[in-house]
Parts: sequence; C-alpha cells; structure tokens
Amino acid sequence: MTNFIKLISTFFYSGYVPKIPGTFGTLSGAIFYYFIILFFEPSSMQLVWITLSIIFISIIFSHYSVEIFN
Repeated sequence: MTNFIKLISTFFYSGYVPKIPGTFGTLSGAIFYYFIILFFEPSSMQLVWITLSIIFISIIFSHYSVEIFN
C-alpha cells in the first residue's frame, strides 16, 4: 500500500526528478489534462467535476503521504 500511495502522490514518480520536481509534476498534470480533453471531450461541467474529483483524491493521498514521507 505504501508504494501505491507514493506512486499516486508523486504522480508516477515524476516528483523524484532531481533538479526541478515541481516543474515536472506540473508538466505531467498538464499532459494528463490534455489527454483527458483530447480523448474524452468533456463538457465544461464534466471538466469541473473531474477537477474537483482529482483535488479530493489529492487531499486524501496527501494525508497518507505526509505519514510516509514524514
């Protein structure tokens, strides 16, 4: 379970890039959103719900990752 939490909280380990981990995490998130819009073509309201769902999941995983990474 610990490895799964690390995988999600670092967005597939993009947060472990040595020099600029935050930039690569943001770039990975932007690419993720690009593919959601490209393949699923959500409406504006669906995109709002997708964004809120991702924020909610991030809050939950950040709680557990604080305990793991201390």
